[in-house]
Amino acid sequence: MKNLNCSIPPLSLNAECNPSGKKLTGFTLVELLAVIAVVAILAAIIIPVVSGVVAKAHSASSLSNKRQVFTALQLYCNEHNRLPPLVGVDSESGSWDLDSAWHTRIAQYVDHDEIVNGSRVSAAEVFMCPRLDEHNRRGDYGIAYHQIRGPVRKADNGANSMLMAELLNPSETPILADCEQVGDSGATVGSWYFATDQSTLPPLSGSPRLSFRHDDQVQMLFLDGSARVLSEEEVFSDVLPWRNKK
Repeated sequence: MKNLNCSIPPLSLNAECNPSGKKLTGFTLVELLAVIAVVAILAAIIIPVVSGVVAKAHSASSLSNKRQVFTALQLYCNEHNRLPPLVGVDSESGSWDLDSAWHTRIAQYVDHDEIVNGSRVSAAEVFMCPRLDEHNRRGDYGIAYHQIRGPVRKADNGANSMLMAELLNPSETPILADCEQVGDSGATVGSWYFATDQSTLPPLSGSPRLSFRHDDQVQMLFLDGSARVLSEEEVFSDVLPWRNKK
């Protein structure tokens, strides 16, 4: 009987897992870490750029909104020969009548009626700033107000906003700007007027003030239709406090 010399080939894991017999390849740990690092670097570069683009788009949309509101103000002035009052005052109680506020009076010129069935509803979208997550129902853009020296005043005891003919320097008369105040929820929301006699920015509270929400700048429209983007220093050195003079 012949001695059979049979040899069994060693078990090959590659052969078992890869019937084709080809050598399997893949990323090493170092290569994976390198890819992750590159992705992280690209994300760090791209995310701020995208955020900046979105912010600029929101700012451009906000300025467009203000121009539409300004056009409505112009139409109101053409019809009444004066700026709208900040708000009417109830003759009996002496309290502000918000149903007669300036944005309510010009609502018809932006194809929006704020008074529905005798009740006040939210302002039109054109009054809302896209840079804000939470909005004031009266809107996020404020009109220039001071009861004695401002272009816009309350309709109280015979007082009213200034006639267009009385305004001596429209190109230096601010009329509309980003404004803010603390809302009912405690969050910062937009607001509907700013005081033209301010020489510094007051503390943020329930009272409205200018809002420098566009990269620490405020968008401000003037009575001649011009628009400026101003820093806090520029506002309180070049624009406010406002006086009606040439």
